[in-house]
Amino acid sequence: GEGYKMFNELINWGHEQNVENLKFLQQTFGTNVYPDEFIVKLDEADDLAAVLERFRGFVGDTALSGYNATNVGGFDLRIVNDWAKQLNLDTFDRATADVMRLITEHVNAVLGSSKNLTLVDAYKLFVGELETAAHISENDALATAKLFKAYMDGTVDSILDAAKNMPGKNVFGRLQAAAEGYRAVADAT
Repeated sequence: GEGYKMFNELINWGHEQNVENLKFLQQTFGTNVYPDEFIVKLDEADDLAAVLERFRGFVGDTALSGYNATNVGGFDLRIVNDWAKQLNLDTFDRATADVMRLITEHVNAVLGSSKNLTLVDAYKLFVGELETAAHISENDALATAKLFKAYMDGTVDSILDAAKNMPGKNVFGRLQAAAEGYRAVADAT
């Protein structure tokens, strides 16, 4: 959507592990999102090595970005590189933008806060209401891309500037009020 390119593939971990993975997904997200028939898609998917090689082709020379991609304990790049190492494949070292780190450090510097924002909180503040469920990979990837765009196009700075000038000690409350005001003005124009 909206000019973003997305890589989204399933991985076949072997039928027994696929069954366990499906149970976890169903318990976490529900059978309406992951019905029993989803096992067929998992079993028909390619193995990890094939998917990682296609991912490498998709990425090419492009720098990677993600939400919590490179922070200490960061998920995205660490997991991908752990898998690549296990398969004796080259790791990915082009991550240049950790959107969570960029936004958190910027919020903390401007507002004197020490709050880490979740993807959902940051998205609601700087982009708007989520159109889709959180914590489903393709939705989170698109939300991260839109959040990075808001950071790059100055939306985040505009909201932070407004929050900085608001009275009160509750940083998150000031951010919420500034974000609502920003969107009200944007919607009116």
